[in-house]
Amino acid sequence: AEIEIKRIKRDQGIYPREQTDWDRVEIYKEALEEGAVFPPVLVAAEPENLLLDGNHRINAHEQAGHEKIWIERWDIPKHYLKLVAQAANTEAGNIDTPLTGKEKKRAILQDWEDGIRDIELIATALKTTPSYVRKVLSNAGLIKSRKEQMKERAKELREQGLSVRQIAEKLTEEFIESIPK
Repeated sequence: AEIEIKRIKRDQGIYPREQTDWDRVEIYKEALEEGAVFPPVLVAAEPENLLLDGNHRINAHEQAGHEKIWIERWDIPKHYLKLVAQAANTEAGNIDTPLTGKEKKRAILQDWEDGIRDIELIATALKTTPSYVRKVLSNAGLIKSRKEQMKERAKELREQGLSVRQIAEKLTEEFIESIPK
């Protein structure tokens, strides 16, 4: 659908980027003036027309004097809005640049603070590994490190009377990640 740009709501609090890259906005504006067509911007259904991805494209359209822009509207549970904005902004493609390491770390901490406790989901959204997400959370003191978790689990298993071999098998089963295909 195409809507008026002024109907799109912007909330800097959900975007994973630290700031707008005005050089990129200028490049997009020039491309628009030469007839380029960009993908629709991504907005949430609720809150209505909340921008999730496409800040640079909207700014370029505004600077080019456009009043309308194409949107794609997604119905997303409220507690996943930031995560979806992060995932959309992590796409490596011809119109996006990857998030910086600092932006990814901030996004991981923000997701955890927002109550998202699924490390695999956070890793997938940010195109990183679960071990990196755990490292960031551990360094921030939000979770125990894998090493600490494994030590505690080994102690529990030892107290249950398991042999060293059984403990090793259990720890491998519970803590070793499968390698993504």
